[in-house]
Formats: sequence, structure tokens, C-alpha cells
Amino acid sequence: MNSFEIKSLMKKLGITQVDIAKNLGIAKQNVYRVIHGERSTRRIRQAIADALGMLFDELWGMEINPI
Repeated sequence: MNSFEIKSLMKKLGITQVDIAKNLGIAKQNVYRVIHGERSTRRIRQAIADALGMLFDELWGMEINPI
């Protein structure tokens, strides 16, 4: 999924970047950076997938070298 699709799904489900960030104890900018492909951490990607009720690979695709 691209960032627009992820944000659209989040909006549809009533989930915000702040919600995900609070659950992880991180700044919302870190969630934003992952959604927009500026940063790649498995922990944040997994939290986004979990919040959206999706499998990691379903949302992000197969990882060759997980971070």
C-alpha cells in the first residue's frame, strides 16, 4: 500500500498517527516517516499493520532484510 492508501484506511477506521505513536511511546513524526517511506523500522511498521488489522506482509510486502 502507498501512504495515501494507508492514511485513507486509518481515517476510515478512526485511527490516527497519534494513537499509534502513543501506544509505542514515540513521537507521531516517527509514525509519519514510516507511512511516507522516509524511515523503515519493523516495530513501527508492525504497530501500523496491527492497528489496521492487517498482516505485516499484506500491508508492507515481503521484506528481504527485516530491520
